[in-house]
Amino acid sequence: MVAIKPFIGLSIRTKLTLLLFFVALCPLLILNWMSFLAAEDALKKSTLSGLYQSAEYKAGQVYLYLETLKTNTRDFSSDGYIKNALEVMNDEPSVLNSLTEHLLNNKLTTQSDLLYIDVFDINGNIVASTKQERIGIAEFDQSYYRQGIKGMYVSSVSHDSSGQLVGSIAMPLTKIGNPLSTIGVLVNHYRMDKLKELFSGDLVFELSGNTRYNKLSKAESVYLADFNGKLVTSSSIEEASHTQQVLDIYPIEQAQQFNKETNTIWQNNDGDSVAGVSIIIRVDDFEYLLVAEKKLTEAFSHIQHLKAQSYMLLFSTIVVIFFISTLMAYFITRPLNNMMSCIDVINTGHFDIDIKSIKSGDELELLAMKFYDMTQNIKVMRDDLIDKNAKLYELSIRDEMTGLYNHRHLIERGEYCVAEANRYKKPLSFVMVDIDHFKPINDNFGHPFGDIVLSGIAELLRGQLRSCDIISRYGGEEFAILMPSTNIVDATAVAEKLRTKVASHSFEHNGDKHQLTISVGLAEYYHDEDSMMKIIARADKALYRSKENGRNRVSVASSMIELTDCSQATA
Repeated sequence: MVAIKPFIGLSIRTKLTLLLFFVALCPLLILNWMSFLAAEDALKKSTLSGLYQSAEYKAGQVYLYLETLKTNTRDFSSDGYIKNALEVMNDEPSVLNSLTEHLLNNKLTTQSDLLYIDVFDINGNIVASTKQERIGIAEFDQSYYRQGIKGMYVSSVSHDSSGQLVGSIAMPLTKIGNPLSTIGVLVNHYRMDKLKELFSGDLVFELSGNTRYNKLSKAESVYLADFNGKLVTSSSIEEASHTQQVLDIYPIEQAQQFNKETNTIWQNNDGDSVAGVSIIIRVDDFEYLLVAEKKLTEAFSHIQHLKAQSYMLLFSTIVVIFFISTLMAYFITRPLNNMMSCIDVINTGHFDIDIKSIKSGDELELLAMKFYDMTQNIKVMRDDLIDKNAKLYELSIRDEMTGLYNHRHLIERGEYCVAEANRYKKPLSFVMVDIDHFKPINDNFGHPFGDIVLSGIAELLRGQLRSCDIISRYGGEEFAILMPSTNIVDATAVAEKLRTKVASHSFEHNGDKHQLTISVGLAEYYHDEDSMMKIIARADKALYRSKENGRNRVSVASSMIELTDCSQATA
């Protein structure tokens, strides 16, 4: 009753004006604040999500770069000349001089970023090197030898005296014909300054196609640091020049103490508040933290603008309520409800909003247009990230040289086809193809011609098979074909057709024509089998029988692992 007394004696018009003012103003303030909080929260999540996608994309580029170096080292370690030299060096010491010349002339010159190559014997002694002064040095205590003797190894990177990034890739050397017997280690020492170019955005990186990292705005940065906070490289040229800079930020602390990635807000090395994410990149001793961050002043600039617009809107609304209270619902409530509906739509993950219908001609329309522009920019960013992820996925399932599916994707698709064949009782056949005498091709004519043969065989397979058949490079000179809805009789006919096609095809090298043959093994899925690997094992045994029986033939595996030859070797 005490609160009502001040209104007694006022005119109805005054009471109505005051009532409308408070009734309209309170909800408006609440809606305005909720809109601001919702937009701020949505923008924060969108900013962190965008940074995470950018960081993930950059991490993918780092992995692809390391994979390229690993592939080069793996190719070098398969060189029969190097293996043979290690096997006979005790009986023929002079072969080590020829090995050094081989490394200098045929290996070092093939890679511009390759600093030098070391070849270790089984005891950790350098027996050949493109750096003459390193020959004879014992480095059995070095990580690249100790880890390289066990398998492929990637070292951490460091800055040398000239400020360049350097690192090493090691691979065990095994006896020719006995991959289980290790006789030494090959170590490639690389100049890894391409990591700096990758982070600065200046590198056009070629791995099965060109990709270009779009440069970030000045308020954004992506950098790579070790778990102790020492900066390796950064998208900022100024930061990248300080090779001794140590970062003391929240993601480094989380990585050190908990081996944990972050996705939140923290203070950067300069004391500025930033939104950011971190991703741990770990390959052997290459263990680093990739951090992407953006200053909050830039990330939330739209929010600050929205806040200013909100204050202007509030002032305008008060004036309108006092002087044109009857039009308040039309000019204020309806547009605000429209905007709130759009925010609800955006919160569901959709960006198709009808906000252009707001034609109030005041700050609300300007706010609506800016809000619409912001949502469209976010949509473009999201679509761009989705497209980049799709391209990265396509790279991850394809063999780089032939363009066929890789081994991992074959197994994934194969398990799906097995499940489908088992469910619908459909036939399913698997074909294993091996190029006969492929190693002498590489040894006699070089790896480039071997690559031509592999690509040519892949093209012949594509030309003779259906679009639904799953063709992959199984490994080395082996190819695998998964044929859905195909019984063993039809698959055998196709395999024989492929064998004949390859045998009649000529591969040109330096003006000369060469003809090759293939050996083929087939297996049909039996419904008591529960995995793809069982079919592969039977097909592999059939392939082995083709090779035992003289190659250039097709062999079929039965359910009892008994094999039947379906073609005879041709002259």
